[in-house]
Amino acid sequence: MSAERKHVCILAFSVIKRDARVLRQVEYLSPHYDVTVIGYGERPAGWDNAVQWRQVTPKTSTLNRILNLLTLIVGRIWPRIYVRRYTTRGHVQQATAFAQQSNADLYHANDWDTLPIAAEVAAKTGAKLVFDAHEFAPLQNNTWFFTHLVRYRIIYFIKRYAGQAARTITVSEPIAERYTREYHFHPTVIMNIPSYRGEVSKQPVDPANIRLIHHGGAQPKRQLELLIDSVAKADAQFTLHFMLVGDAKYIQFLKDHAQKMAPGRVHFHEGVPPEQIVQTIADYDIGIHLLPPSNYNHLMALPNKLFDFIHAGLAVVIGPSPAMQHIVETYKLGAVTSDFTAEAFAEAINALDVETIQQMQQAAITATNDLNADIEMGKLVQIYADLLQE
Repeated sequence: MSAERKHVCILAFSVIKRDARVLRQVEYLSPHYDVTVIGYGERPAGWDNAVQWRQVTPKTSTLNRILNLLTLIVGRIWPRIYVRRYTTRGHVQQATAFAQQSNADLYHANDWDTLPIAAEVAAKTGAKLVFDAHEFAPLQNNTWFFTHLVRYRIIYFIKRYAGQAARTITVSEPIAERYTREYHFHPTVIMNIPSYRGEVSKQPVDPANIRLIHHGGAQPKRQLELLIDSVAKADAQFTLHFMLVGDAKYIQFLKDHAQKMAPGRVHFHEGVPPEQIVQTIADYDIGIHLLPPSNYNHLMALPNKLFDFIHAGLAVVIGPSPAMQHIVETYKLGAVTSDFTAEAFAEAINALDVETIQQMQQAAITATNDLNADIEMGKLVQIYADLLQE
């Protein structure tokens, strides 16, 4: 670590080696600043000496779950208990101690759950604060438990701490506008786009075996079984490939469902680190994503995987999610289904011939001139430069 360079501290309660957005922040900031990263899991590979790693570990127990539930219930009447309970959590205390020890010039809170730590430490030390809200946290779920209990804690934290941030960030313009309208701060939009790593090599599309790829987290709320149902209804030349990480039980459910609905046409592959995704999926023909709008963030999603598809030179087929649809139609790099059903998805896939797929692939490759991390993360580098040279 250099005594001559400014020091920044990035906090994220996620497994950092799988968190593409945080990894990208470190990649683009560490050439300019000494960086301390606080998060879950092992130290990601490839970081140089400019990056210090501080691991924290959340602990779950029956007592913790009971206390958390009581906090959420009581918080509806006495919201200050949210902070009191938050500060007693072991991983929060660990992260707070590491943040204080970093003595950083700027604290970067990823998502609402690290915002209180970054805000409090920045206020005590006189450091700058950047809040990356990611998506619209108050509407990230639509279950009864979330809607009637959890979201009020999130709202309280945002109202209490976000105003302390010198700058705020989010992933898309509609979400930025909603934060402005409801919470009176306007984030800079920094999309989740990978670094440009050179043009990928593409093999000709085999008309007898057109390979669809979907990668990412295996979460039941994403309803990935709809993709299996879509392929089952699509023409025989289309095969589906999954590259998933996460919920092992849900992955097994998907395997069983695939065997039942589309035997021999759905294949499962091991996940790879974020920096290897683009090159790995470039071997396929079409990137697919169907995300029914079960909550506001799903409706407005602009996920990593869309841009991974584009950088891999894939044609793209998606459901009619407005933010994704805008990208796909602006750059003419894919097809958008008429609705979020398997029938509509199969219809959109069946309409694609080899020539059209290859035209879309070329359009995706061309789109990376505009859609790349050098442009998006350049906004973050400029934010830091503005704040740290004041």
